Amino acid sequence: WCPADGLRAREDSDRVPYTVWAKDGHIEPTPGRATDKRRVALRLAELCARFKPEAIAYDLWGMAELQRVLLDEGITLPPLRPWGQGFKTMSPSTKAFEERVLNRRLKHSGNPLLTWAISNVAIERDAAGNTKPSKERSRERIDPAVAGIMAVGIATQEPAPAAERKFSIMF
Repeated sequence: WCPADGLRAREDSDRVPYTVWAKDGHIEPTPGRATDKRRVALRLAELCARFKPEAIAYDLWGMAELQRVLLDEGITLPPLRPWGQGFKTMSPSTKAFEERVLNRRLKHSGNPLLTWAISNVAIERDAAGNTKPSKERSRERIDPAVAGIMAVGIATQEPAPAAERKFSIMF
């Protein structure tokens, strides 16, 4: 999701076709200059009813407002799991994501925004060899790729047999 106002300006600055991606349903702009959390909450409810995820990982930043909207709207989602963006949480997820990519075990619907975001990711390593995506070192936006890494992280923690695990990346 992203604000609809300024989408063309963002398209010019990032040099990617956001308006085409929106028209094709790959991103969902919300009216106004800020992302409409109520629309996001309602859409999450629709997506969860359709796909029935076992859990949803979320970045701690900015989640309090969305949780308030979910409560106000009476929307109950599957378990929401906070997912820190530091090495401790992101390193196992990043390594699991990378393994799936390299072994061609990660499939997505051909969403060009996700493909673009994945191509932008630069990896940061600490002295202990832990890895995580680096927004500072990455070329362009990487949020959809980070969502994918978090989804793989959640999937690796679920009790279902690996062959049965499916996960979705929603952004």
